[in-house]
Amino acid sequence: MVIAASLIAIWLNALIRASFNYTNFDYIWTAASLFALILGFSQLLSAPKPARNLGFFSLGLLFIGQLIHLFLAEPFGSM
Repeated sequence: MVIAASLIAIWLNALIRASFNYTNFDYIWTAASLFALILGFSQLLSAPKPARNLGFFSLGLLFIGQLIHLFLAEPFGSM
């Protein structure tokens, strides 16, 4: 939450047309999201058996999406 609040405060003070995408702040946000996913994974390990299957599947999809965004976030062509 501290990272989110500081990023929002910095971003709101930026220029009107400044973009958040593909900046260092975007990468920090993605790293914080990955940390939250890892924390959720560790909490799933202590969950009851029926809740684990869907939880692992959901976290797996989110984790793969975050990794793709982190490593392939640079724009290609004229995006």
